[in-house]
Amino acid sequence: MLHMPKFYTGSGDKGETTLLGGVRVGKDDERVNALGELDEANCIIGFARSFAKLPEVDSILEKVQKDLFTIGLEVVAPLQNRSRVSEEMVKALEEHLNRLAKDLPEYHRFVIPNGTPDVASLYLARSVVRRVERTIVKMARSAPNLLPSIKYLNRLSSLLYVAARYTALKTGLVEKEWVGCNEPKQ
Repeated sequence: MLHMPKFYTGSGDKGETTLLGGVRVGKDDERVNALGELDEANCIIGFARSFAKLPEVDSILEKVQKDLFTIGLEVVAPLQNRSRVSEEMVKALEEHLNRLAKDLPEYHRFVIPNGTPDVASLYLARSVVRRVERTIVKMARSAPNLLPSIKYLNRLSSLLYVAARYTALKTGLVEKEWVGCNEPKQ
């Protein structure tokens, strides 16, 4: 007979969960919340990858997904006096940003997030990453090891925005800019 693994333990049925090292915390603990938001960001980036038409964007996003696990580890198991999120990880995002942005047309207004599933899902991923960043900023007030993670997430949200615009450009989608209520319509 084939043995099937259990995908539940029941140990969280009263609103608690176990972190690394066996520490029990409430499921409303800020670390659990941050892990949940990082998981959501990772999932939405995976969702965006399912629509990716451009291999260069897909490969960047695959690496980003792995990096988000590193940030999760920073949340629950900080190292003494250093971070697992390195300056090289941030610099890699900046290099991708610069490479994708160099072909983008200049704009003077907000770009309305829309378009095809590949573009729209990147905009959605950006908004989720921005929420994770806000959560980590709050946590970093008492956990300075998270400061490099903030920098990484800040660059990542910019990268996702640029990746959406780059994808729109390369796939022929015409971007729409928001015309404010006090500006003449064009």
